[in-house]
Amino acid sequence: MKRTHRNSHLRIYTPACPNGADQQYFAGKALDLLTGLASVVGFITAVAFLFIFA
Repeated sequence: MKRTHRNSHLRIYTPACPNGADQQYFAGKALDLLTGLASVVGFITAVAFLFIFA
């Protein structure tokens, strides 16, 4: 006979408010901000090199 084991160590986080942010919300926002900043710096650098060597 097969036995079903329940994972007691598995925890599901639910925010206090129905539309509340999860635990990784601010880390994701910071990563998005850093990625956007790196993209802008790379774009400005590429345009500067195009103007310098043109």
